[in-house]
Amino acid sequence: MKVREYVEMILEEQDVLSVRAKLDAKKRGLTHQSHNVWKDKSGQKWKWNSQLKKFDKDTTRRAQKYKNKITREAILKVNAAGLKHQNTGTYWFYYTPTLQIAYDCGQMGIDLSTCEDVTAWRYGNPPESYISTNYRDNKSERGLSCMAILGEREVGSAIFFRDRKKVTMKGLLLPYKGSDGEPLILCYDAPNYDNL
Repeated sequence: MKVREYVEMILEEQDVLSVRAKLDAKKRGLTHQSHNVWKDKSGQKWKWNSQLKKFDKDTTRRAQKYKNKITREAILKVNAAGLKHQNTGTYWFYYTPTLQIAYDCGQMGIDLSTCEDVTAWRYGNPPESYISTNYRDNKSERGLSCMAILGEREVGSAIFFRDRKKVTMKGLLLPYKGSDGEPLILCYDAPNYDNL
């Protein structure tokens, strides 16, 4: 590529990272699909990772690459960062929804280091993100909904889900409840896309 073309791309984009992404895409033979999504000739989707400054396979496939699972240590590390950044104007983003919620809790002043590890159960497999959705209000539950902590009584809404299989999972019990009063956890079975 000629220097003139490179300078024109910078002036057009006004962002060196966008230019870097376009140059890398050209080298790899990727075609632009939408905002941050590119495809190669085989149809594999790629996303530009601005933190690593390189293309990465679509984040839905990151769990296969990073076979790590969420740990208590990762949750507490991210939560501590959120507590530290509270009221500073600094905000970090994570690929892993579970870690993003731990960070957001820190930003809201919620210290998760005192929360206990529990074994809980729910009806049905967790969603891919391991974060439940409150369909009544059309928003995130800010954790994984469970019917009960092992050994405790289930919530009343359990009656609507009894046709599903019972699944047990371990995680960090959050200090707040879901929309139906159910316990919420940050699940340790969730894939860790951030490799923390």
